[in-house]
Amino acid sequence: MILDSNEDMDYNSREGTLATLNLSYNEIGERGAKNLCDALQNNKTLKILILSDNEINDTGVQYLANILQNNTVKYFSN
Repeated sequence: MILDSNEDMDYNSREGTLATLNLSYNEIGERGAKNLCDALQNNKTLKILILSDNEINDTGVQYLANILQNNTVKYFSN
């Protein structure tokens, strides 16, 4: 499973200006969605998030819906 830890994403969110993140086809599940949301909490640069063809369940989708309400992401694909 990808995104078992959000340490790398946290580092990147503090150090860079990532505008597009495509994580399609990565077998991301509920835990990965939660870790992604934790990393996106302080995001100020990401505009496009693509998560097509993953394994995110209803709980993971709820995590994403909650975090994306108050985030800079303008385009989301799942």
